[in-house]
Amino acid sequence: MDHGRPVDARLLAGIRESIANARPDLKQERGDLLTALTAAVDARQPEKIMAVLERLDIIDHYPAIQRPNGRLEPQPMPGGWTSWYGWMTELKAWEEAPYRAAAAQAAAADIP
Repeated sequence: MDHGRPVDARLLAGIRESIANARPDLKQERGDLLTALTAAVDARQPEKIMAVLERLDIIDHYPAIQRPNGRLEPQPMPGGWTSWYGWMTELKAWEEAPYRAAAAQAAAADIP
């Protein structure tokens, strides 16, 4: 949901940087996901960005599922080379911010 406000430019810039710095094996094997993520970032579509980040995180975090030969060890999360999980949590925090602000407003005491 865009909540009527643009996605944080810092968040989008960080995701673009992570795409550019993705591991060579990930770029080769999952170029389709990186292309989809780039398109979603360019279109500023948080739902699509989150969906692709989730898929990239699963591939990075559980490589044995994707690579039967097990040649790539699981990346530590959050972090790793590109921190897909880190960007997922950042985007989730951005999406939740208006609801948290409304909840804090509703919970504020109205008696001085």
